[in-house]
Amino acid sequence: MKTILAVLAIAGLAYILSPGFYSVKQSANKFALTREIEKNLALYSEPDTCLKAEPVYDSSYIKEKEDSNDSAMRDKVISIILNSYSKIKVLDYKGSLFGVFKDGTCGDYPELDIYLDCEDENPTTEQFGWTGSSSVLDNKNADLLFCIVSGNFQRSNKDYAVLLLGTLVEGYDCYERWITNEKDDNINKTIVDGVEITYPYYGNNVFSNKDNLYTVPTTSLEFHNLTILYFNFYPKTTDGSSTSFPDLSISYGVLGRFGTHQGYIFLHDEDKNFYWDPIICSHGNEGNVNKTYIYQWDPITLQHSERIDWASETVPNIFEGGPRTRLYISKAIDCDEPYYSSE
Repeated sequence: MKTILAVLAIAGLAYILSPGFYSVKQSANKFALTREIEKNLALYSEPDTCLKAEPVYDSSYIKEKEDSNDSAMRDKVISIILNSYSKIKVLDYKGSLFGVFKDGTCGDYPELDIYLDCEDENPTTEQFGWTGSSSVLDNKNADLLFCIVSGNFQRSNKDYAVLLLGTLVEGYDCYERWITNEKDDNINKTIVDGVEITYPYYGNNVFSNKDNLYTVPTTSLEFHNLTILYFNFYPKTTDGSSTSFPDLSISYGVLGRFGTHQGYIFLHDEDKNFYWDPIICSHGNEGNVNKTYIYQWDPITLQHSERIDWASETVPNIFEGGPRTRLYISKAIDCDEPYYSSE
């Protein structure tokens, strides 16, 4: 079986990573817990999987054509953004918190509930296979459920990633994914341990909604439908060596494509393009501004790079980017000999 595997037109826009950091209450006895998809690869490399056959993924998706003028403008604006500042604030290393996908219960750990209001017009948001407690609801909105943990995540024999809720982690790349949600009557909400947050940040992630507007630093641009997620990436080892997933005393999931419990959540992000209205000198709507960036770890300087545009927008085995977003989710179970077979 085969794997199926906006325009931000504002001159001079400079986005600087906000250092906002908010801690959460300590857990009782354990930790201080402070898919249009752009396929950048014609075919994915073999996914890390213990399955004897590749899962049957959705084959009904029809890729929309992107207007060439829109594409050219988008490339130009991206170039402007990337060259409009020289430095990005480097986060200090004081320890990190992570979000792992909830699987039934978070035990003593705080829970993070990210409710995403996806595209309303002819929505195609869907889930497939194992996604833990996260799901796509009847109204075609997505509910991403995480447990907030601290843990010693390390490289293994499969690619995987976890939601980064604290500071950048030495030794590993971090991806910043912009997800544009429904712009009309948006009902995004983010809840931490049963309490809805009243600010657009959690860690360095951005969760905006109609009551919590996100203002792009150094600009007057405001969004009520933009979600920005940071994922700490652990690439599979080249020699096949493996380190077990941290024992958190709960069952949990991570971003990845491996094991007998895996699936995806496909997010139909906002359809309309972002545009600038020269008459009112403002953006015309909170249209699609999906993007992916990377902070690369340099093993020589032992520092992370400035924020870099990740042109393909996709991280194989982790998520697909572009004007739509597909998150691959797998249960964190050690797999001694991951392999793939088309039989």
